[in-house]
Amino acid sequence: MLDKIEEGEIKGFISSITIAELFCIFARFKDVEFARGIIRHVRISKFKIVSMDDKMAEISGEFKFKYTKKEKKGLPIADALIAATSVVKKAILIAEEEHYFKIKEIDVKTPAQFLSEKL
Repeated sequence: MLDKIEEGEIKGFISSITIAELFCIFARFKDVEFARGIIRHVRISKFKIVSMDDKMAEISGEFKFKYTKKEKKGLPIADALIAATSVVKKAILIAEEEHYFKIKEIDVKTPAQFLSEKL
C-alpha cells in the first residue's frame, strides 16, 4: 500500500495525531533520534499530513462521547481524532483496531481489505 501511495496511484493522508503516536512508538523501540528520522521520512513522503482543526476536534469529541458512553476506557481520544480526520477528508481509514469498525460514520478497512479492492 505504501508503494501505491509513493507511486501516486492512491492518495495517502496521515493525521498529525498519528505522527505523535509514531514518534512515541519508534522512540520507545529504539531512541528519539531514530523516531525523528522516521518522522522526517514521513514528511518527505507523498503522504499529506493533516493538522487538526476545530471541526475535527468537535467531531472527535462526538465520537468519544458516542462510542464510549459510560465505559471507563471506550474509544481513545487519539483514535477519535484520527477517525474525525477521515470524516473531514472523506477518506477511507485503514486500520486494524476493532474499535474503528464500530464507528458507523466512517469507512474503515483493514489493509488487506483495502488492497484487495484496489487490485
